[in-house]
Amino acid sequence: MGIRLIAVDMDGTCIGDRHRVPGENLNALKKAHKAGILVVPATGRTAANCPSEIRSLPFIRYVISSNGARVTDREKGTTIHEVLIPGTEAREFLLKLRGWPVWTALHMDDRLIDSNLIPSIHRKLVGTGDPAKNRWVPSLPRFLEGRKGGVEKLELFYLTERAGSRIRKLLKEHPKLSCAQFRNHYVEITAAGASKGEALRFLSERMGIPASDVMAIGDSGNDLSMLHFAGYPVAMGNACAEVKRAAVTVTATNARCGVARAVREILP
Repeated sequence: MGIRLIAVDMDGTCIGDRHRVPGENLNALKKAHKAGILVVPATGRTAANCPSEIRSLPFIRYVISSNGARVTDREKGTTIHEVLIPGTEAREFLLKLRGWPVWTALHMDDRLIDSNLIPSIHRKLVGTGDPAKNRWVPSLPRFLEGRKGGVEKLELFYLTERAGSRIRKLLKEHPKLSCAQFRNHYVEITAAGASKGEALRFLSERMGIPASDVMAIGDSGNDLSMLHFAGYPVAMGNACAEVKRAAVTVTATNARCGVARAVREILP
């Protein structure tokens, strides 16, 4: 096996059960780098909200963020790939949610913008990213009005099953949007064509690395596309059934440093 690139999800995968990246995982990623393997975080978070332990690793050059809506070259401080929701489309969708029992947030310009104080406070209490890149606004549609640029991702937290059903129906009315994850009263929405898999494909081709030499590690629905792309897909022990079916092997859970175990198994 000649793995040359490892794409690793963060939440539920590289991050342990205490909202931090265990030292065992970090040491394994360092060994992978020393072996000449390109290590790429592939997260649903913004790049700035990637765990601080990961951001502090000097060899992490590329980050796939917001479920593949953006790929960042940290060395040059530039975005090298992006597939965004047009601001007008995002605003129109959010306006239709008014009056529903739904909390909303969005990713834009590598910032996380919440429209509800409760999840905003929760993120600050348990988050491991850069709080300076997060903010709260009373109205996302008002925030987007007249603003240039696109939206990386929408996050919806629906409080009732009826609201969840209405969101599913609403998504069918917006073919320019794609649902990366829909579970546990939580929905992640990106532009159609944006996914971790497509972002990983872009980066692999840019680096001249074939899919057969790529390992992808994940646990949930928004990781499926990159597991389908990678020649060596790995599911976490805590992964959903669909992710486990897409993998060639299942490692330990995130609480038991499954990332470290999976990486050690492919090192020379």
